[in-house]
Amino acid sequence: TTHPVKRIAFAILLMLQSPSKSLIVYVQKIPIGSATGLDSGGRDYFGVSLQNLTTGEILLLCDHVYTGYSIKFNPNHTLKRRDTLLADLHRRGILPDNTYLAEYNCALSLAADHRPVY
Repeated sequence: TTHPVKRIAFAILLMLQSPSKSLIVYVQKIPIGSATGLDSGGRDYFGVSLQNLTTGEILLLCDHVYTGYSIKFNPNHTLKRRDTLLADLHRRGILPDNTYLAEYNCALSLAADHRPVY
């Protein structure tokens, strides 16, 4: 069975490529901490809108929804968590090599502290 975070993230990644009404409504209504929807969550946690979220950031938001993992407080730990989620999707064949490598090598910047973490 695929982990629920991976299912949610995969559905969202598909939605960004080919939007369906039901996924768009879900993405707009999902509670993420004090935010509602991925757009608001992206702005709150990463300082960017939904259209500018990276795959890794979307994975972290989905992980936060499912597990309650705190994104804001430890940037180094959050980077490791993102890399673990990316590696899992890559290993399962969901993320192609080029996307995985680009995301893995991308710095992570949180809205609370815009200094990039590598």
